Amino acid sequence: MKKNYGLLLFFLCLYSLGALTAWAHGGDDGHTHAHDEADEAASKPDEQAYFTYEATTEKYELLLRYLPIMPNKPAELTLFISNFATNQPISGASLQASASPKTARPIDFDQHEPGIYHLDAVFNEAVPHNLTVIITKGSLGPDTLKFNQIAIGEQPALSTTSATTANHDEHDHEHEHAWYTSLWLWIPLSSILGMLLMWLLNAKINKRSKYVGLWLLLLNFCLNPQLTNPVLAHGNDEDAQNAPTSTSGKFSDEFSIPKETQFIFDITTDLTATGKFDQVLNLFGTVVPSSNGRAIVSSPQTARITSLKVKVGQSVKAGQTLAVIEQFVDLNTQAAILGNQSNQLAIESELNTLNAEVVAAKTALSRLQAIEDIAAKKDLDEAKLRLTKAEKNLELYLKTRKSGITTFDKTLSLKAPIDGVVEPFLVSNGSSITAGQEVFTITNIKTVYVEAQFFDKDADKLAKATSYSVECANNDHKTKAVKLLSDAQMINPSNQSQKVLFEVANPDKDFKIGEFVNIRITTGAAENQLNLPNSAINEINGKPIVFVKKSAENYAMQLVQLGQNNGQYTSILKGLNENERIVNNGTYQLKMIYLNR
Repeated sequence: MKKNYGLLLFFLCLYSLGALTAWAHGGDDGHTHAHDEADEAASKPDEQAYFTYEATTEKYELLLRYLPIMPNKPAELTLFISNFATNQPISGASLQASASPKTARPIDFDQHEPGIYHLDAVFNEAVPHNLTVIITKGSLGPDTLKFNQIAIGEQPALSTTSATTANHDEHDHEHEHAWYTSLWLWIPLSSILGMLLMWLLNAKINKRSKYVGLWLLLLNFCLNPQLTNPVLAHGNDEDAQNAPTSTSGKFSDEFSIPKETQFIFDITTDLTATGKFDQVLNLFGTVVPSSNGRAIVSSPQTARITSLKVKVGQSVKAGQTLAVIEQFVDLNTQAAILGNQSNQLAIESELNTLNAEVVAAKTALSRLQAIEDIAAKKDLDEAKLRLTKAEKNLELYLKTRKSGITTFDKTLSLKAPIDGVVEPFLVSNGSSITAGQEVFTITNIKTVYVEAQFFDKDADKLAKATSYSVECANNDHKTKAVKLLSDAQMINPSNQSQKVLFEVANPDKDFKIGEFVNIRITTGAAENQLNLPNSAINEINGKPIVFVKKSAENYAMQLVQLGQNNGQYTSILKGLNENERIVNNGTYQLKMIYLNR
């Protein structure tokens, strides 16, 4: 009996599994409702799809863009006009246009933005038209361009994926909700069949009848349409046969950028050409102070700062007072100062006496001169002699005082030795300083020196140099106001390099002390080869690349092999040909668009 119940339980589980399997797949054709909704959404064509046509000459590049146009209805077309060589928008152009077959009314032009014009027209027939645009006035002169067979009354072609999805017939889903796939049918039916199986196992009938009944139940179970449902075994054969093969798209170096985006990012191009290329010698150097570009102000005595006259970053002139200091003196020095002060008092007293004698002699002489008619001539002569003697004594005393008398002052002034700017210092009013201590540093970088190292193999090139230029390592600033100050006078024994010194005029103070710079030495040799401006060259994964314009809205990334760089241009050894349009401005924006496709 237990064996019968176990067999019954096995068949009930098997039937339930069949029912659950039928409920899980959700359809006999292998499609879910979510998949059908996605197919329906994908089959809808893009409502904003538009037509584009291009026309170019040696002067202009025109791009015509418009949404589908219906006959006998007003249509607005967008015309982009740019310089063919530079991709710069053309503004203020005077335009005329005609179509074949003719339009219902003349075509009107209106400039919307620089390089972007709107055309208003009404086309009569739903046939391809030829549109001729005449530029009567433009920055590059007059020109005529023609768009052939522009579509009127048509819709843009759908993509292969959209077209295939759109052709998916509804008959593929006609059996999705068949009655025999219902879960609510197979659960009670499985229960009834299980009860019948239980009765057969327990009924008192002959074994032959039991086995016949069991075989009939097994045959009915095997013919269950849920178990023969192909959904778990394979997909819909017809769909799989008709659907396009799904393979990963081939990676392309080309990508598209709308014309208006090019104008916004100011993406400009230039035609590649061979030309004169000056050979250069590149050296690496370091900015150092010039001979009169840096001065250190030290204290001559141990002292205390009583007054600061400058601030950090202040510009000062040579001889300008930076600070006033008061010296610290010992006992012997103080005694000398006191003795000197006593002598000074005695000197001042003697000087006052001599001055009084001069005044008295002048007074006596004036009195006698007033009564000269009655005064004795002897008295008058004695008065004159007295005055002369008093004046000579005073003059002699003053000379002796200047040459033999010294004074002692405890205060000293620290002054700037050169014109320049005060660097940060670490003293303040009341600070104590020692003899020889560096108090201030003055720098003047209007003229700086650049030290560079080179090897013996480049000595001939340096000797034949025609010009020099120095630029910052990140190209932020550069100058050609450079002259060779000193040739190499010695060789570094560690690496056998030689040191050369350049003088660089730095009126704008762009170059700072200690900055790493590049020195480009033009050797005078020139070769005709393909070269590009440095702004056109970029890097992706460490490899040099340029962006080449293929058509009005299509660009391509091109790997190149670089030659020498003279600071402004770089020679191209491989990867480009003449008369290709390379991007020389906006390369960073193109790189980001390319990497984020």
